[in-house]
Amino acid sequence: MLAEAALDRGYNVIVSEVHGMAQRGGSVAVHVRISLNSNPLAPLIPKGGADIIVALECHEALRHIDYLSKNGVLVLNRRVIPPAIPKVKVYSVSEIAKILNELGIKYYDINAEELALRMGKPYVANIIVLGYLAGLNILPLSRENYVNAIKKVFPERIVLDNIRAFNEGYSYAERILGKDSSVMRAR
Repeated sequence: MLAEAALDRGYNVIVSEVHGMAQRGGSVAVHVRISLNSNPLAPLIPKGGADIIVALECHEALRHIDYLSKNGVLVLNRRVIPPAIPKVKVYSVSEIAKILNELGIKYYDINAEELALRMGKPYVANIIVLGYLAGLNILPLSRENYVNAIKKVFPERIVLDNIRAFNEGYSYAERILGKDSSVMRAR
């Protein structure tokens, strides 16, 4: 969705997915590279080279935090999914927040599942996170770019649900930014 929004804006975009054990419930990392010019982009972001990481699950944030640049920002969904592997440490959201704070990571967090359930649409949590990212205004994309991407990607029967979810996340970001006048803050 982010790549589609950037394409809608006219940027050069390349997307690469790293699937690991996704077929068995494991993680999927998607690298989205966006450029203002037409120079070719490498498919993968090097470690320490990501301006933004969007983690749809808390453990994924920790698993991939080494990709975040020194001045990068993490957008974190407060969802915790215990790993399917036995005897693996499962961190709570507060433990993960403590680790991020100790590392000095700038991050914004949201409980997208809770907002999606309030909407009666649990399947839109990921689009709530996208709306939250958009509302933070840390990317040079307009609200319209994202909405156009939603209209392009989703079947007509669920476009309105996803636009509403996007707007829910966007409004949540506006409320957060309204409480804190700085655009980026370390939590």
